Amino acid sequence: MDSLLQIIFGFIWNIMLMSVLIFCNLCSLRVVFVYSLQIVLTGIGADEQLAGYSRHRVCFKKSGFEGLTKELGMELSRISSRNLGRDDRVIGDHGKEARFPFLDEEVVSFLNLLPVWEKANLALPRGIGEKLLLRLAAAELGLTASAVLPKRAMQFGSRIAKMENTSEKASDKCTRLQTASRE
Repeated sequence: MDSLLQIIFGFIWNIMLMSVLIFCNLCSLRVVFVYSLQIVLTGIGADEQLAGYSRHRVCFKKSGFEGLTKELGMELSRISSRNLGRDDRVIGDHGKEARFPFLDEEVVSFLNLLPVWEKANLALPRGIGEKLLLRLAAAELGLTASAVLPKRAMQFGSRIAKMENTSEKASDKCTRLQTASRE
């Protein structure tokens, strides 16, 4: 069993390392480029298994590790109906194929073997306690600054809404896109 865990951890480690290195290299280029890559690696499943959402902190405060364990189990059980179809369609619409390394059967099995307090410690501050396992791996890879950054969801945390209107929030309904009611 220990050798299986080492293999699975090595698998997770290599995926994380590749993803981080590719991302850092692309960001550092600062030029327009076109890639003919057909496969996109996504991080879907990491938040659901490693308590990466802010709602997990609320659950932990209310119900402790036991409640958090149940919440993570419930989220993982519904991820295919809530996220995968949508994400696959969006990625497919751009001519790419999605791969979900954190939802690989061996990765999910490995993470399910770990007690929740080894995956996350939500008693620690935001930016440290959630997805603790990934943060420790990032720190081990020398990404110490990135390892303690709080999560910012792409759809809300990018602050794209503020580009046109500094008082607008991502959660606001966009009045420019709403159609006039027909009377």
